[in-house]
Amino acid sequence: MSVLTVSRLYGSGGSEVAALVAKSLGWSLLDNAVVDAVAARMGMSAEEAARLVDETNKQRDQWVRLHWERDRRAHENFDLSVNTERLGIQGAADLIVDAAKMKFQL
Repeated sequence: MSVLTVSRLYGSGGSEVAALVAKSLGWSLLDNAVVDAVAARMGMSAEEAARLVDETNKQRDQWVRLHWERDRRAHENFDLSVNTERLGIQGAADLIVDAAKMKFQL
């Protein structure tokens, strides 16, 4: 099973890029709706789930720094970084689709 993760900064258009990529590849898109569904199943509000995700991410950051002395979000940890401001939403999605087709031999 091939998996592609779109990490993004708030306001970068990453959600739109992810939706375009999933549609183009014919893949399922798992987004914040999954977090909301899991939160509801656990009896948590969306706000409580967001706080839990934030706390978990902080713990992951600390663990990676402790064991590898690096920032887990540093650009060198990613296979592909895309600037939506330069490429636009569609251009970024097209680039990711092309890279995924090569990587996963689609």
